[in-house]
Amino acid sequence: MKTRRLRRSSNNLLGLLLLPLLVLSLATGFAIWLFAALDAAVSMALIFFHAYAGLLSLPIVLAKLFSGVAAWRRRAAMEGSRGSYSRHALTMGLVVFTLSLYGSGIMMYANFTPGGNAVYKQIHLWSAILAAPLITHHLYLYLRQAVEVIDHGIAVRRTAGVRLTRGGFLYLSVAGLVAWGGFRGMAGFLESAGSEDPNDFPVTLTAGGADSPDPETWRLLVSGDVEEPLEFSFDDLRGASLERSTYSLDCVIGWSVVREWGGVPVMDFIRRTRPRGEILSAVFRSTTGYEVVLTPEVLEKAGTMVTLEVEGLPLSPEHGFPARLMAPDVIGEKCVKWLAEIEIVTES
Repeated sequence: MKTRRLRRSSNNLLGLLLLPLLVLSLATGFAIWLFAALDAAVSMALIFFHAYAGLLSLPIVLAKLFSGVAAWRRRAAMEGSRGSYSRHALTMGLVVFTLSLYGSGIMMYANFTPGGNAVYKQIHLWSAILAAPLITHHLYLYLRQAVEVIDHGIAVRRTAGVRLTRGGFLYLSVAGLVAWGGFRGMAGFLESAGSEDPNDFPVTLTAGGADSPDPETWRLLVSGDVEEPLEFSFDDLRGASLERSTYSLDCVIGWSVVREWGGVPVMDFIRRTRPRGEILSAVFRSTTGYEVVLTPEVLEKAGTMVTLEVEGLPLSPEHGFPARLMAPDVIGEKCVKWLAEIEIVTES
């Protein structure tokens, strides 16, 4: 009986430790989905906290799944045919959708998607939508029990005269999230500040995979709802008068670097093609097939450019050579590397 109570307590303790990270993941994920068009710092902050909450909660989720499924199997074996089919179905659904949710998130984060992240983003979104009510139901059933277990000291034992309370666990989980994010951000800053090579900042491939276009055959196509589609070679861009702007490149996984970027303003390309109507958006497409959409407000900002240089030197291959998109107050995931096409969308 004591062993069973301890097993149940450990499962409840994992659930309590997971709770603040789970709430943060769901809240930021919902906000990202609701405000998908945001390009400012608030969007970057939402994605940053969503990614880190997911990463921090992953080992706890795996431990809880192992502990919870083991407890469920023991209970199902004891109940036999008397067990509730609906409860078992809910448990299995929770396991399946949780694994799908975290699996698709890892695939996007680790960039195992050479053709782009569109499929995994849809899997991630629908797994979250389907898992959310199951997670809420699970928390409703077991959170009060977990709190009671912790309050009565069943799962937490005194060690060297010290007892870690429920509040202590919550504070430690939040502190761990902040500390990890701060450490990664500071590590990226120190790595950048201590280097003499302006291209020596972290390489993060969050979508679309990597490429290494041949500058001799590479072309930038500007097309869409325009009167005169244009195509530019690398020599065409190098021969243009480059503008320079200094601002930070911020990554959702915590690092940030400040550089002087040199390139041709995006609006210069757009004006030369003579759009057929009022511009609604522009699609920036990489040679890998990865693409992002920017609004007119971002396109017209000073510093939004087809970038060829960083601190006066050519971009390195891993940072998007021969050209990439750069824009102030836009997260790194949207600064398309190995830019191949700008497609203009106007009001029809």
